Amino acid sequence: MTFVEQVEGQPYTCFTNIDVLADESATTAYLATLRGHGEHAAKCRLLECLCKLVDSREDIRPILVDEKPFQKTFTADVAPGQLSLRVIARRLGEDTGRNIIINTSNLIRDAFHHYSEVTKNV
Repeated sequence: MTFVEQVEGQPYTCFTNIDVLADESATTAYLATLRGHGEHAAKCRLLECLCKLVDSREDIRPILVDEKPFQKTFTADVAPGQLSLRVIARRLGEDTGRNIIINTSNLIRDAFHHYSEVTKNV
């Protein structure tokens, strides 16, 4: 998932990319949902799992202190299986001298709610 945030009145943009890798058990569960309920249900279920994951972890909120990219991989147990998230975030634009906290939880939660609303009648 890729997110670009432009803060109103600020001379910078924040770019965040989140890659999700699932182990065999989590992949099997995703594919079972895909076969049984369709692509939209499977994606919603995955986004819902990601929401629960990031809500429970403070360390998934990158703090950008300069123009260099923040990159970290997080692993968490989900039922069933395990997910790994690789988060890459960076500030693009003018350095204001202030640190920027990227609220990864809100990004994923907003994506989940948006996707759920857009696909609820599909």
